[in-house]
Amino acid sequence: MTEEVEINNQLVLIVGESGSGKSRSLKNIPNQERWMYFNTETGKRLPFKNKFREVVITDAFQLLDYMQECVNNRDEIDGVIIDSLTFWFEMYVNQYVTGAADGRAAWGMYFQNFVTLRNLIAQLQKPCLILAHTKEEYDETSKKWRRSVPCQGSLKSNGVEASFSVVVACKKETIKDLEKYGSKLLQITDRERMLGFKHVFQTKLTASTTGERIRGPEDLFEDSETFIDNDAYALLQHLSAYYGD
Repeated sequence: MTEEVEINNQLVLIVGESGSGKSRSLKNIPNQERWMYFNTETGKRLPFKNKFREVVITDAFQLLDYMQECVNNRDEIDGVIIDSLTFWFEMYVNQYVTGAADGRAAWGMYFQNFVTLRNLIAQLQKPCLILAHTKEEYDETSKKWRRSVPCQGSLKSNGVEASFSVVVACKKETIKDLEKYGSKLLQITDRERMLGFKHVFQTKLTASTTGERIRGPEDLFEDSETFIDNDAYALLQHLSAYYGD
């Protein structure tokens, strides 16, 4: 008998460079006091007032312990935010890999604990938003620049993004470039027109971004929805409608 694998349809990896709007995308989440916000970036403040139930992670294993508590008490929360996965990876390496007596075993645990985190997210069955920084590197094989979430060990070969069904990238695009993408998921304000740019989520690859790891079900977004509002809550609502949750 095949064991049933749990899938969390409300799981999103939000990636982007520093200052691209990853944290800002969380602003419109309602009932914030029912959301756990796990801060792995030494207590970095969010760029807006909020009521999230914040926990500052100072030891990499704390995140796994807290996620297990969330699974055990899932009725008490509406969702989970991890900000950021990149800094959690760095924390884990600094605390448990660098200088380890058995480096091979330490790297094996690095991979296994990411798998543990992934499984806990699946068991949670609540919306989960994971933020991560990206890094651009030149691929000598393809002779192209590629942008992805930096990681090490065996995770690097396939990339972190392969563990997520939906990956969106935060971008700052000019209004001129965005005007050809007209959809109800993209609303350009008068202030944004005055500034000449808008922070958005990119949901689908374009000819100029083939080196990125944006992904999602083929029919999750229309071509006109290649760029949408930088709004994590609106994105979750779109996912809920798509999966019929």
